[in-house]
Amino acid sequence: MTTSEGAAAPSDPKTVLRRYLQGGRDALLWKLEGASEQDVRRPLTPTGTNLLGLVKHVASTEAGYLGEVFGRPFPEPLPWMDDDAEDNADMWATADESVADVADLYRRVWAHSDATIEALDLEAAGHVPWWDTDDVTLHRVLVHVIAETHRHAGHADIVRELVDGAVGLRDGVSNLPDHDATWWASYRARLESVAEAVGRGGDGKDAREILTWDLFGRAARELAEQVVASGWLPDVVVAVARGGLVPGGAVAYALGSKGVGTLNVEFYTDIGQTLADPRVLPPFMDTGDMGGQRALVVDDVADSGRTLDLVLKMLTGHGAEVRSAVLYTKPRSIVRPDYSWRDTDRWITFPWSAEPPVEGAGDAVG
Repeated sequence: MTTSEGAAAPSDPKTVLRRYLQGGRDALLWKLEGASEQDVRRPLTPTGTNLLGLVKHVASTEAGYLGEVFGRPFPEPLPWMDDDAEDNADMWATADESVADVADLYRRVWAHSDATIEALDLEAAGHVPWWDTDDVTLHRVLVHVIAETHRHAGHADIVRELVDGAVGLRDGVSNLPDHDATWWASYRARLESVAEAVGRGGDGKDAREILTWDLFGRAARELAEQVVASGWLPDVVVAVARGGLVPGGAVAYALGSKGVGTLNVEFYTDIGQTLADPRVLPPFMDTGDMGGQRALVVDDVADSGRTLDLVLKMLTGHGAEVRSAVLYTKPRSIVRPDYSWRDTDRWITFPWSAEPPVEGAGDAVG
């Protein structure tokens, strides 16, 4: 059996404990690497949690537990730990305390702690002045310090991701599925959808597919990349209003196409409610000169596929060479679009229709 580091697993209890302690130390310090002096100080929770403060706190705490507790006090003064220090003084670094200063302090604490661990038996007795308890063993204190270190390393995981998106278990090991930013954005949106569904009193099974504005930008560009990769470039992009207006414009920009038209088709009147058949509404696009042109029809979703089918047949009937592109395709669609960003069987919340019309707008439009 081997450890995650690839070395033979130790059997000596003290060696095992020291390995877990060092793993937490290394992970915590690694979270500082590559971040600026400003970013490591940024308070990213309502209670001010910040990267450099976490390291300063853990270093100070370890110095006490594996120093003073066993009559081997850390030789350097730590004034932020004094009884008269201001609250939380160990949880942030002053402007005079650089990343290098705090990291070097932590390493000196390691050396002092490791000397204590090496010198004493696991059953050696110590006393924790700030605990209301009898004497403790080195074994118990080591377990406590390991738990404390890994707890705050977990905090640092989250804070560092909030700072600049950097993630990972340790240097060279992400411990996460290997996916791109688009997949992660979609995954996060899915979790948000489940949370919202449960918040509405459901069981999460009615969770929606949620497309955010940020994710939409990636989706539209990836859809355009599919078109380019196919070697078929349109002369005109036809957006199916209303749902396809925003995707159509975005895809047209991504393709560098200035030929853009719209066809306004009504079919869905509410969630799960449709007209008997889709119908084209005025104003009508002039399709008389479409003969011989390549037309890319863009819509938000191929749900039943009936709207898309109507538009494709209409343009084909006027002599156009037609292909279709949608953000989402559902399994029941009678049309399989030529280009599709995602397949889903959920109801979809799009960013442009997530909120109801502005109050009074319906009356104004008439």
